[in-house]
Amino acid sequence: MPERIDSFIVVLTDAKHLAEKEQSRRSSAGDFEVCKAVVAKSVGYSASLLSEDGEPIQEAAYKSFLLKGRGKDLFFCEVYPGRCYKVNAGLNGKFPFK
Repeated sequence: MPERIDSFIVVLTDAKHLAEKEQSRRSSAGDFEVCKAVVAKSVGYSASLLSEDGEPIQEAAYKSFLLKGRGKDLFFCEVYPGRCYKVNAGLNGKFPFK
């Protein structure tokens, strides 16, 4: 019987980085849920069809979220101060944003 060699890939992640990421996600949970509702209303989706991890992308002037819909549909929701929202839709893989 030939000898068997097991191999493992180990990924080390800084616990502080994970804690900061989770804190960012928790503090933005309300904005994420509102973004889901805004996107759903804008494109005629049910909010339950939209998904993603809820982690915000922080820009200088706004916070944004990427949401996935049915098939290849993607939505990018930007949250500005004063509860203003901007939605970019990429329906069926046709993405107007980079």
